[in-house]
Amino acid sequence: MKKGSTRPRITGKTYARLGELARCLLAAGYSVIIDAANLKRAQREIFANLAKSLSVPLLILSYTAAAATLRSRVDKRARSGSDISDATVAILEHQLVAREPLTADERLCDLEIDTEQTIDIEQLLAQIDNAR
Repeated sequence: MKKGSTRPRITGKTYARLGELARCLLAAGYSVIIDAANLKRAQREIFANLAKSLSVPLLILSYTAAAATLRSRVDKRARSGSDISDATVAILEHQLVAREPLTADERLCDLEIDTEQTIDIEQLLAQIDNAR
């Protein structure tokens, strides 16, 4: 078996486990934030379907920046040596090609955040509160 062929299976298991954990926490009355790339529609559907089945609101926070900015940030983090992330420019390039845009339905519950701009945290929190 080729090494690369196991990656989708492992990614699928990871997202399925995130869905299980989110279900448990939501059922216990907690709010949940899924901090994952969610590059594929099928990955996002796990959480959208979960929210729908439990009748809880879904909010997608989509962060945007120019590809050149993202490359610069990843390169800077990698060169610092103090970052625990496994991100590399090669991984970023793959993500930029592999990502599937949000669907029209997903856009209805999306809050897009332009990270090229200074983010006012208080304003962002207010937007999140209003979106719920």
